[in-house]
This record gives sequence, C-alpha cells and structure tokens, in this order.
Amino acid sequence: MKKKIFKIMGKVIKGTFDTILPNIEKSTKNTEFDPVTNKQVTKIDWVRLIASAITFIMLVLNLFGQIDIVTFIQNLINELSNSFLK
Repeated sequence: MKKKIFKIMGKVIKGTFDTILPNIEKSTKNTEFDPVTNKQVTKIDWVRLIASAITFIMLVLNLFGQIDIVTFIQNLINELSNSFLK
C-alpha cells in the first residue's frame, strides 16, 4: 500500500514539475499505430496530467493575487501531517 502511495505522490510531483518546467509531453505518450481504428494510440498518465493542471491553475491564481502560495503550502502540509498522525 505504501509503495502505491509513493508511486502516486511521485507522479504528482512529476506533474508539478511538468508545469513549472514546461514539459507536458511526459504526461502523454504516443504508442503504436492501431490498424483497427486507423489512428495513433495515445497513452495518458492522468495523475501526472491532473497534477500539472492544478499546479498551473494555482500559479495563475497566485499571479492575480487570488491565493498566496506559501500560505496554501503551509496549510496543505499541516493537513497532511494531521491526517498521517491519526
């Protein structure tokens, strides 16, 4: 179970860096050609892509002064530490 949580957290961190260091191609991968549908099949890492989108939205909101990133991260760390301590 812990291994799966760390794997998901790793994907979230990678998705965050996809937004900060524009590299969204890692979230989507072109796989082989599917002759049945006559299209290129694309595999999407949804956890990483959603984390990237959330990070982008937070950066835009911070730019316009709607949220404070430092306060948000402090509150997030406090909530996560409280949930893991229970």
